[in-house]
Amino acid sequence: MFVGQVETDVDADRWHAELDRLHARIGVRFRRSEPRRRARQYLCGLVSGVDRKNGWTLAEQAGEVSPDGMQRLVRWADWDVDAVRDDVRDYVVEHLGDPAGVLIVTNLNRYGPGPVGDDAANARPAPATTDDAATPDQLPLQH
Repeated sequence: MFVGQVETDVDADRWHAELDRLHARIGVRFRRSEPRRRARQYLCGLVSGVDRKNGWTLAEQAGEVSPDGMQRLVRWADWDVDAVRDDVRDYVVEHLGDPAGVLIVTNLNRYGPGPVGDDAANARPAPATTDDAATPDQLPLQH
C-alpha cells in the first residue's frame, strides 16, 4: 500500500504484474514483436510518475533517445485499434467497473491527426461549456 509518497516493493511488484496481465491481453493485437514490446513500454510510461506524457517523455521513460519509436507505434504500427480498445475496456470493467457505469473517453484539448502532445501548435484551450465540446466516445462498461 502507499505510505505518503513512498511506494513499497509489494506495490511495485503488483503494478508490474497488472501491467503484464494487461499487456498479455492486448499484445496479441500487435502483428510484429517490436510494436508489441513498445506497447508495453508505452503502458509503463502512461502509469509512470512522469508529469507530461507525450512522445518525448514516454520515449525517455522507456530509455529511448528520440520519440520516433513511440510515434511510429501510435501512427503507423499494424495493430487492431478496436480490439485493443475493447480489451482495455474489459480490463477496466473487471478491475474498476460498475455494471451500470459508462466510460467516457475524450480529448477536448487536441485536434489533428497526430498523437497527443507531439505537436504543441495543434493544442487549443478546452471549451468553456460542455455545449461547445466535441462529442466524446462513450463506451458502455458492460460487454
